[in-house]
Amino acid sequence: MTSSDPPRSGPVSVVLEVTNRCNLSCIHCGSSSGRARPGEMGGDLAAVIGDIAALGCTTVTLLGGEILLCREWETLANRVRDLGMDLIVVTNGLLVDDAVAARLASLAPSTVGVSIDGATAETYRAVRGADGLDASLAALSRLADAGLGALTAITCFHRLNLRDFDRFVDLFSGKPLTWQVQIAGKAGRFPADLFVTLEDYRWLWERILSAKEAGDVRLATMDDIGYFPLLPAPPSMASWPGCQAGISVLGIRSNGDVLPCLSLGDDFVVANLRERALAGIWADDALFERFRDKTRHLSGACAACDVRESCRGGCTEMAWSATGSVGCDPYCIRAIERSRLVSKVLR
Repeated sequence: MTSSDPPRSGPVSVVLEVTNRCNLSCIHCGSSSGRARPGEMGGDLAAVIGDIAALGCTTVTLLGGEILLCREWETLANRVRDLGMDLIVVTNGLLVDDAVAARLASLAPSTVGVSIDGATAETYRAVRGADGLDASLAALSRLADAGLGALTAITCFHRLNLRDFDRFVDLFSGKPLTWQVQIAGKAGRFPADLFVTLEDYRWLWERILSAKEAGDVRLATMDDIGYFPLLPAPPSMASWPGCQAGISVLGIRSNGDVLPCLSLGDDFVVANLRERALAGIWADDALFERFRDKTRHLSGACAACDVRESCRGGCTEMAWSATGSVGCDPYCIRAIERSRLVSKVLR
């Protein structure tokens, strides 16, 4: 930016990791959570939250690691609310007893998300490294009983738990919650051979459409699923605004590392808050160039696609996981459907 440029609008949504400590060891964890990061900021994150509000942010998501292992979690959550921003809290639920549920409810969050990555005790244990399915489901019940009307169960799919999909549908059907579905990327300790294949991805899309049509579960997909399908799909899944990392979304780690999106790995850290103020980081377009000017980095099928200006290469995390670049995401329903239609014509 030059002195004549208008000031850049602030992020709409910031995801803030309050600690990397965790009581689980999930196989797909992009942050390799377990131990605290060296130099975690703890209570000093309250000042960071003030800086986030000063940028005009409207929603802050607090998570870990496991957020409830951060001594200051409640102070930080109150800081978000006191500054007039919407609060989202994500937890694995294992530490949510009746008292914690009441404390969370008193914060009036927009939603509380509970991560549940196995629909059976066996799958949960294989994915998360401990028994916890019953405790996670109990946490959802306690939070509902405490008066939280906006609850989300979050499932991150990969090849170890993908075939649990229909069991998840049965588990959450008729429940007063949203089931958020997403895909594990190749970051942190995630074994590359568990990353979903294109055939897995297509299968998952068809199961999602089937579940949406049945209407028994309130299902929401994250930004790693979809992109301008050719065939009929629910309106909420038929369009895509392009990856918002570094544009309306920002991620901050517990040690002050700043990333365009917290789902991305170490290669995408652009700065650290101990070395530079948040406002200056956000205003520096050069730090976020491959996100804010992403069409320049499109390659392969994405560069030739008819919706490239709108789609801008799909999800950056998926593109990086699949190809090692930010500009070509082959995990695209439009591309998969086009390929299948062409194959039918050529038969």
